[in-house]
Amino acid sequence: MITLTDLEKDAFAEIFNIGIRHAASSLSQMVGQEVQLSIPIVELVERDEAALILTGDKQSHIIAIREKFQGSFKGETLLLFPEKSSLELVRLLLSEQVPLEVLTEMEKEALTEVGNIILTGCLSSLADMLKEEIVSELPVFTEGNVASLLSISRQEDEHSVVLFLKTQFSVQEKEIRGYVSFLMELDAMDLFREKVARLFGAVTGV
Repeated sequence: MITLTDLEKDAFAEIFNIGIRHAASSLSQMVGQEVQLSIPIVELVERDEAALILTGDKQSHIIAIREKFQGSFKGETLLLFPEKSSLELVRLLLSEQVPLEVLTEMEKEALTEVGNIILTGCLSSLADMLKEEIVSELPVFTEGNVASLLSISRQEDEHSVVLFLKTQFSVQEKEIRGYVSFLMELDAMDLFREKVARLFGAVTGV
């Protein structure tokens, strides 16, 4: 069982909240109306547990924008939406009805841009706070069941964890659930936690 201490949760939340606030400002300008993103709730979980947090069912269909990154530590970050939430967000962004059965290319591009803004904001905040260089690839739209989207190679499977951030989108008085996850191998996560602990003067513990 992998856990974060309360100090670590507070430290991670503070780091990512800076990126979330910047993302909310950028999204507000993008859509021409106020977009609020709640302070993220942070958990460190194994992939199976993350899948259940998302939908309660590993086979449920979800939408994801994924972006690989590397530097002192490397991994992959994803913006995840249960399908209903992603469609609701597109309706608000594009002011149109989205067919439940399919997302058009324009709608996928809109969600990818949202993902780019949020994920880049989080990674930039990490790089600035930790004074580390983090290089990310271009975001990619993908969809499928939770188990497949949170999976990595079978060889690494037993040695990977998910840093899971739950945030809430508020647009036009509507609440839309979204999740940011960081997939890393254990050694990368341990290094990540060590750097955060140094920054905040905390003592980590597993």
